Amino acid sequence: MEAIDHALAWKHPMLNPQMFVIASLVCFAIWGFYVWRLNSLGLKRDADSSVNTPFWIKKMENISGPGIIVYSLTMTAAAIYWVMSLDATWYSSVYGLLFLVGQGYMVLAFSIIVSIGLSKGEPFKTILRQTEQHDLGKFTFAFVMLNIYLAFGQWLIIWSGNLPEEIGWYLDRIRGHWGIIITLDFIFHWLIPFTLLLSRDIKRNKKRLVRVCQWMIFARAFDLFWLIEPNFKDASRNLHFSWGILEYVAVPVAMVSFWVAFFCMQLKTRPLVQVNDPHTAEILEPEHATA
Repeated sequence: MEAIDHALAWKHPMLNPQMFVIASLVCFAIWGFYVWRLNSLGLKRDADSSVNTPFWIKKMENISGPGIIVYSLTMTAAAIYWVMSLDATWYSSVYGLLFLVGQGYMVLAFSIIVSIGLSKGEPFKTILRQTEQHDLGKFTFAFVMLNIYLAFGQWLIIWSGNLPEEIGWYLDRIRGHWGIIITLDFIFHWLIPFTLLLSRDIKRNKKRLVRVCQWMIFARAFDLFWLIEPNFKDASRNLHFSWGILEYVAVPVAMVSFWVAFFCMQLKTRPLVQVNDPHTAEILEPEHATA
């Protein structure tokens, strides 16, 4: 207990209500700036008929390169404040990375669903050739493996350390019938996508690949439930049903619905193919043979 109290005392300057609000506002401000800046540059790029490709490539790289690092740091901070701090006695050095990879896992699945949906008509029908679709499937498969590696690595390090202040986090998510949820999570979140994406035929079949990606989005939501819910005292090592658990369905569905509606509205206002680009003709060239 003395070690836990000492750790909590050191964490207090960071994990307190004021810093929670400040960190959240800073993260949203940074993300909002990048969204606004990249969108405005994209619109200017489309409106520039001079085809000044090197200028725009450099312009986008100068903001996107550092942006990847900035987003990684801010998303790590958000994951710590919004989720990991629910159990202030536990910590993990890869926790933020787990959320970042999980986002890549889900965003790739969503992108494939959108791309295949748009490929029913031109110009995406020509752009999304079988080779590109296969590459997207392989990229998604890589994120599935990375997701498995990080989650297993975190567990292995904590298990090998065998420290009482660390293993409690897993005991909260295994005992009290939570073992059923983690077993299903392993099957849904890792085993099924990993097994299906091994197939070359599935990655090249539009309908089947969409079904796999839809399953991946559901599995990611299921995994978040397993990560978050046991942080609360009444649910820790005590899996039970209550009407309040419906919030885990209603709130995400409502937020996702609003986001998808906004995404579709924005999609209608933008060209599906980047205009004024010297590579457009190459992109729109039909595929003559498959590898």
